[in-house]
Amino acid sequence: MNFPILSERFIRPAQLVLVVFYAVGLLGIIFKPEFFLPLSPLNLLLNFTLMLLLQKEVNADFWRYLIFVVAGGIGVELMGVKTGAIFGAYHYGDALGWKLNTVPFIIGINWFILSWTTVVVAERFSTNMYVRSLIGAALMTLLDVLIEQVCQQLDFWYWDLGAAPLRNYVAWFVISFFFQLMGQQLRLHRQNPLAISVLILQFVFFLVLNLMNKIA
Repeated sequence: MNFPILSERFIRPAQLVLVVFYAVGLLGIIFKPEFFLPLSPLNLLLNFTLMLLLQKEVNADFWRYLIFVVAGGIGVELMGVKTGAIFGAYHYGDALGWKLNTVPFIIGINWFILSWTTVVVAERFSTNMYVRSLIGAALMTLLDVLIEQVCQQLDFWYWDLGAAPLRNYVAWFVISFFFQLMGQQLRLHRQNPLAISVLILQFVFFLVLNLMNKIA
């Protein structure tokens, strides 16, 4: 299979589709959450699919990275839920769909989406792979800070203590840094025309939800 599967003329339409989906999803969650929250996995699958279809170049290392991050993301979440030792004590709600044991499968996809978008974005800031990895991990952790403020409202996951503990953010940064560093060391074509758009949309989406919570 040759990549990109979709030619460059589909970049703008893909960006427009994502903007529409995020905007509709945001309004839907605000005004009709009982209908739109269960659709959250579809939005993540759309992000993943469009990014993959427009990925500039795909080799064996790219597939290794994708599989490792998806499996690794699910693995750390399974250990996290079962032991409470990694992120703190928490459990998943139902909004993220089908679960592998106690963890939604889509969480692995989300780990890849966040890891790959930040790997691509961090590439623009430095030629040093450790600096890029730190930037990517910082972006992932900053986004998690926003998500954690609304995760229970969205029925994503619930913290036993009512809020994410400090260890959650430390663990997020460490795991994210590991995924980033792996992405920098493999022979990957670290370019994707949707990476910046997806990352910005995620930040805007959760920032608006946070602001709405402050206003309400």
